Amino acid sequence: MILIILILNIYLSIFMRLFLIFFVILLSCIACQPIKKTEVNPNKLNSPECIVDQSNCVISTKVGDFSVMFNVKKVTTEAPFKIFVSYQGVMEIKVIDAYMEGINMFMGKIPLFFKNNMEKDSLFSAKAMVVACAEPNMKWRLWFTVTLFDKNQQKTIKQQFFVDLGSHYN
Repeated sequence: MILIILILNIYLSIFMRLFLIFFVILLSCIACQPIKKTEVNPNKLNSPECIVDQSNCVISTKVGDFSVMFNVKKVTTEAPFKIFVSYQGVMEIKVIDAYMEGINMFMGKIPLFFKNNMEKDSLFSAKAMVVACAEPNMKWRLWFTVTLFDKNQQKTIKQQFFVDLGSHYN
């Protein structure tokens, strides 16, 4: 009888250890999963728009009109945003070379890499972000050099323009 009780204690002890190990592993797997939260950004827009701190929304040139819009209501430091450039004219945009630089404090040139949005040939977009510095409200100038192709004259034309905008601490 004592032998049976001793054997049962050994088996129960092994079973409890295995159960405890399994429970700790299961708890670790559950606890180490990333928390999935959907963050709603009230500053983001559903469609590109001009912002209040923007000098010009539409830039009229001899080759057509360029619209510069954003996917945010206002540009805040260290928060990514998108810049959209659309074109209304008779030519075709080939390339947009652009950069932005600080007006009230020079912080270097920040390159902007525009890509053509496949839905529309005349809509280009770039991802950007401005950095925080000593100034709580920065003024930025976006410089654009747009290479266009004139199908009628079979030649390439470059058009330059700029847009000023402001950024704010978050």
